[in-house]
Amino acid sequence: MTDEEIQELLRKAGVGEDQWKYYTASSEELPGLFGFSGSQGKRFGELFGGLGQFDPTKISEAYGAIDKYGQQQTSDIGSTLKTGRYGLSQGLMSGAEAVRENIGYKLPGFGAREKEIEEQRTGAYKGAEELGRQSDMSLLNLEELLGGRKALVGGKTQNWGQRLMNLVSQIYQMDPGGGSRGLGSGGSFAYGGEEDADKFGVGLY
Repeated sequence: MTDEEIQELLRKAGVGEDQWKYYTASSEELPGLFGFSGSQGKRFGELFGGLGQFDPTKISEAYGAIDKYGQQQTSDIGSTLKTGRYGLSQGLMSGAEAVRENIGYKLPGFGAREKEIEEQRTGAYKGAEELGRQSDMSLLNLEELLGGRKALVGGKTQNWGQRLMNLVSQIYQMDPGGGSRGLGSGGSFAYGGEEDADKFGVGLY
């Protein structure tokens, strides 16, 4: 992945631009970003394994899976609407034909025939309206679901950054000497609900 692609994914996940360097730096580069040296750098190397290197490509995979699911569901909703409307159209045509064929012995005359056909048209129109309403509601529900899943990806992405800052803070507390840069603007991440993200198979690290 190019740097631009990675940055766009991090932006999509809600990671601030000033935090990108932590997500894209290697495990060897990270200590220097926090001014660690000597014992601090060694301690960071020992503890960082529990957090693990962040893999930006997994954000792409997670968003891609969500988009693919959304496209499939949108297609299914459209197919259901199309099938339903076709069924209504066929039912209306069959019903009207049956009325015409049976006019001789079931209905008293032309007016009654036209009235029954009109009633069938009205029923088909109302049925089409209801199908459209259900389709619109399904699309709205899908949009809400997809938005929630994308928010979980962003939340878990930001959570990695928060865990990194917690690790850095822990090292400063255990070994305050040797570092000069501090946490800077770190710690501004929002926790997005790791347990819920895992329910959707969103594993980013």
